[in-house]
Amino acid sequence: MIELISEEKMEKILAPAGLVKTEENKIWLNSNLDETMFGKTKFSLLLEESGILAEKQPDGKWNKFSEWKFEEIRTKNDKVCFCGNFPGKTLLDIIEKEPAEADEALLAVCEIYAHAIENNIRIPCNGAAGIIADLAEGKILLLPEKTFDRAAANLGKDLYNYFQNDWRDFIASGNSAAEFALGTMAYFAAAKKLPYSEENDKKISDRNFIPLEYEINGINKNLAEAVNFLLQGKHLKNPFPLDGLKKQVLGNESEKHKIPELEFEKKAGKFTVSQNSRLKRQRFIRRNIAVAAAVLCAGIFIAIAAFSIAGENAKKPSAIGLSSAQVAEVFYKGIHTMDTDLMLCAAKDCPEAQGYISKVPQIYITTQMKSAYNFDSGISTPENWFFFEPDSTKAYSHYIYGITNFSIDGNASSLEIKVPTKKNHPARKIYAEDGSRAKIEKMPDATHCEVFSCPQPGQSYPGRGIHNSRNIKIFRKGMDNHKARPDKLL
Repeated sequence: MIELISEEKMEKILAPAGLVKTEENKIWLNSNLDETMFGKTKFSLLLEESGILAEKQPDGKWNKFSEWKFEEIRTKNDKVCFCGNFPGKTLLDIIEKEPAEADEALLAVCEIYAHAIENNIRIPCNGAAGIIADLAEGKILLLPEKTFDRAAANLGKDLYNYFQNDWRDFIASGNSAAEFALGTMAYFAAAKKLPYSEENDKKISDRNFIPLEYEINGINKNLAEAVNFLLQGKHLKNPFPLDGLKKQVLGNESEKHKIPELEFEKKAGKFTVSQNSRLKRQRFIRRNIAVAAAVLCAGIFIAIAAFSIAGENAKKPSAIGLSSAQVAEVFYKGIHTMDTDLMLCAAKDCPEAQGYISKVPQIYITTQMKSAYNFDSGISTPENWFFFEPDSTKAYSHYIYGITNFSIDGNASSLEIKVPTKKNHPARKIYAEDGSRAKIEKMPDATHCEVFSCPQPGQSYPGRGIHNSRNIKIFRKGMDNHKARPDKLL
């Protein structure tokens, strides 16, 4: 007797009514549903599904196919069954109870699948319980696949694997499904075991079966290669070697080409170790692929964000490579234009400049908030204010802010200096500004800036700035009766 499953699970299988029974020249396919559930699940529609009846011709070939269907639905032992006319036994019963007939039945089924593939005939791909053989009459019936599959699924996962799933690739369809079914039947006929079995952790998704050349010592190389290809989901370029399979199954051809048993076991053991190592890697990847994908996406997002931030940072102004006078001019240009980046690049670490750096943004925010309620409000530079109409709304509502008449060390400047960026700035200065080759030991104390403003009568507003500048005043004034009046100095 050929065992397809452990004794423990066999007890579970024998407990329920048989999935397929043949008696009185009739086939009974048990849906394993009572009448109520059968009606609710619309199982009756499966009565229209078609199977294939293959017949053996006088020349010995199984190449005559015809359509076959269940004829009626009956209730038997409180379970609803599909019923049809056909004498014979299931291939599973023949394998388990009549091994003498099993080889002939398996070879016949393999020939049927091979003929269907060659002629592109759609054929059911069932487990051995879904194939009914009447070898005496030369007839083999493949039950309607969908009907048999749904009925087997109602028995639960373990029994479903035993009756159906271990025999076929449920993802494949058409010729691909038939090729896999052919490979499974051929492998079983030669090795007397299934290539894939959920119970033995041989899963189709892993393609981790033992190739025939490591299962049978001395087996024909072409036959083993063909069966292995089909079980890997590949297509054969040439017709399946049925003659080679018959020689192996009926004549034990491998006995003529055996190698020493120790050498064969060593090769098989080496392959098994390699396969287990590959399998562990594959399963590890499958288990962690979601995490890996999330990490990869996060990494890409972070890289893009970092690249974007670095790109934006490279566009920011830089005072590297500028002279002390140019740095001072950059700082005051930042004050004049309310550009915090300019002020920070020139005086980030200068204590005297921190007051400007904190107050200028406050002025900007205050004026913007005011302009939200008064569209005529805004900020104007001192020179622009003189162009306002004396009685206009803008003349009264605008803030006057900015620097005018700016000079550094007595040299006038319009504060239009072109500020380099962090990406494109001059080389860092390491020598004195007078051009001498002596390295700078101490920053000079000679950079002085002057700004004109309009102070209120009797008051003075001394200010301090960056790079030891002196006499610095920031101009910001309001309007009253069309006459300039100082309002506040920073």
